[in-house]
Amino acid sequence: MERLKGMPGFAMYDADYLTLLIAAASAQIEAYLNRKLALQEVTERKNGSEASPYLHLSRYPIVGEVTAEVCGEPLDDVDVLNPELGRLYRKGGWPSGIGNVRVTYTGGYILPGNDDSNLPDNIELACILEVQQLMRTPGVTSERVGEISVTYATEKMSSASRSLLDGYRRFA
Repeated sequence: MERLKGMPGFAMYDADYLTLLIAAASAQIEAYLNRKLALQEVTERKNGSEASPYLHLSRYPIVGEVTAEVCGEPLDDVDVLNPELGRLYRKGGWPSGIGNVRVTYTGGYILPGNDDSNLPDNIELACILEVQQLMRTPGVTSERVGEISVTYATEKMSSASRSLLDGYRRFA
């Protein structure tokens, strides 16, 4: 919020209004990225597969300890292979089953407005760009006055924002 209010054209807006716009833009971004961003402790059930030593968690980066279990039995041989991508590793693969692996961990980013925010600048800038877009006439990409014509965007998010976010997007 403070970064946004310091930008040209935003200082005159009420904090409640900007908070609503930030929430709407953030929801758009999380939908586009296919993941939640805020730091939180979560428990997930994942499908195990003996064919793959990898398991991908939905909320990352992973912060701190990760515990995994199958049918209430702890798995002690689990390594966080890549905390930035939420990837776990288990040498022998994971016991096969649907939703049989239960993982508890803390993952995500400390969001702006909190001490020690670590949200990547590209994601924050994309949010600011989307707030600017929401403040304009929503969805209008062009207008013509003579014989009135309006063209609406078919994309939910600007190409500039998508470019900034693509490196953080989770597929599948």
